[in-house]
Amino acid sequence: MSDDVARETFAELRWGDKLVQTCPHCGVIRAHRYVKLQKRWRCKECYQPFSVTSGSVFHGHKLPLQTIIAGILIYANAVKGLSALQLSRELDVQYKTAFVLLHKIRESLWKTQNTTPFEGDVEIDAAHVHRYMRPKNKKADRVDRRLEENQNKMKCIVLVIRQRCPAQDDGEEGAMRTRIFVLKSENENDIRAVVEANVKRGSRIFTDEASGYASLGALYPHEVVCHEAEYQSDSGANQNQAESYFARLRRMLMGQIHQYVRKHLDVYANEIAFREDWRRKSNRTFVMDALQKCLQCARSRDWAKYWQGNKRRHDSVMNIPARTLASPAAG
Repeated sequence: MSDDVARETFAELRWGDKLVQTCPHCGVIRAHRYVKLQKRWRCKECYQPFSVTSGSVFHGHKLPLQTIIAGILIYANAVKGLSALQLSRELDVQYKTAFVLLHKIRESLWKTQNTTPFEGDVEIDAAHVHRYMRPKNKKADRVDRRLEENQNKMKCIVLVIRQRCPAQDDGEEGAMRTRIFVLKSENENDIRAVVEANVKRGSRIFTDEASGYASLGALYPHEVVCHEAEYQSDSGANQNQAESYFARLRRMLMGQIHQYVRKHLDVYANEIAFREDWRRKSNRTFVMDALQKCLQCARSRDWAKYWQGNKRRHDSVMNIPARTLASPAAG
């Protein structure tokens, strides 16, 4: 792919037309003047220059456009996620460059996710993260990890909501849409607040027997599968799609990423949600959609000049205010 072809690809994905551009400074949509020597456009209204990546997540990039596309293609090929070390070797760039590029892609997927409420058959499940703590060498120095004061302070959960594909004649099965939420614990207040805000009334919900889902029966048709006795109930209730998501998430965190901090857990978990939803699409479709999402996102506040000290300060755990829940009997 030549420079001109790569630039045309970026322009078409960002503006929908290679001949019409949207000025990132004033927002005017028209055929602006292209300065061939600078390989940039100049707005005919505000006279400000801009390129195909100005104002996007790739604003101020130093990598060639072909390298960015190649990085997203390698990213799409990794079904269980991709480490920055591996991408740096594939692209022959520094680790710092690959690390920031991957996180810009993950941030774009997070910011452009579909937030419309779920409906139909919906599976909900949660998994603990940051739970393990390395024991002391001497047995006399070890403490009881079952006590709350001795547990990992960074421990949290990833709550996943997956909408099943409707019954169709072509036989397509599985889940069609996935969203994740990082919560402090699997408690009734947080789970109910998330489900009420993201699942339409009348939807049928499938969960396990955890106590945090008990109050959902007052709001939705609720089917429970007891995992201590079975994976699927006699009535057909199961959480296979939610378990499939967590199987891939654990493989990414333990087999690819290895080390991660909790404040970036949301983008890691959302990456697997995106991969699960696009698992039946072609690589070209995956790459073009991911690149388009990156170009639609504004300049990153967390990953601009990251290695100069600009770090993400907020945590990924959602802060849900406490409230008094009505009992299931009261509805």
